[in-house]
Amino acid sequence: MNNYPDSFTWELHFPPNEDGHGQEWLMELSKMRGRVLHAGGRRPQFRQTDGSFSDHDPLDQWAYHLLLRSSGCLIGCIRVVPLSVQICGTESLLGHQRFEQLLVHLGTTRDRVGEVGRWIVAPEYSRFRMGLPLIAGLGALAKWLGLETLIATVGTRDGQAKTLMRAGGRQVPGFVPIKCQKYDDDLVVLTFDLLHPAESFEPFAVEMAARLSLDEQNEARELPYGFPMQMTRPRDWASGNDVCAGSVVLKA
Repeated sequence: MNNYPDSFTWELHFPPNEDGHGQEWLMELSKMRGRVLHAGGRRPQFRQTDGSFSDHDPLDQWAYHLLLRSSGCLIGCIRVVPLSVQICGTESLLGHQRFEQLLVHLGTTRDRVGEVGRWIVAPEYSRFRMGLPLIAGLGALAKWLGLETLIATVGTRDGQAKTLMRAGGRQVPGFVPIKCQKYDDDLVVLTFDLLHPAESFEPFAVEMAARLSLDEQNEARELPYGFPMQMTRPRDWASGNDVCAGSVVLKA
């Protein structure tokens, strides 16, 4: 998997409400996502009246974000929102009752589940196939947070759902694709069992866990929103990587 340029770097960001160094990165993230989601006019709502791009989503404030940069330029992202702290996009889409039925079907509870969202790579970098490392890194991050199951509402038009199913995603029986005008796409609900990952995908997750310095042997601490997180300091503190409160920057 490690076949991409040395200029690539990874960033982990905790929920912005606890990021003492401000939210400039979040504004940059909104602009990048808005540009990609706009897709040349396919989704016009992501372009503002002044011509700028924006994907402002309140769920960002509750999410853990994994970002990918090339020579400092933001080119990819993915996030996870623990369901113990916030209603997620999938629940808003399905409705509370159907979502609770989904949790029962999965045999789990909110405190063990997170929602994956905003899995995006700038199209000019598609040749590097960084979507898979983003997914693998997000899976490692979710396990680090103590989650056991991930839920994702994913588009089908550009092959996103098929890619995620190759990475271990499973379509929920009885949930038919949902036509979504906002994203000009048909959405399906996928789930991921982090305790039993797809055999072909597990090596990628292990590699990304090491790359992001996520150590399974951590001590638990309590975060502001009331859910436990497995917390560790990156192993490579002395390597020159820039580490600040609420975020970690690592070489690719």
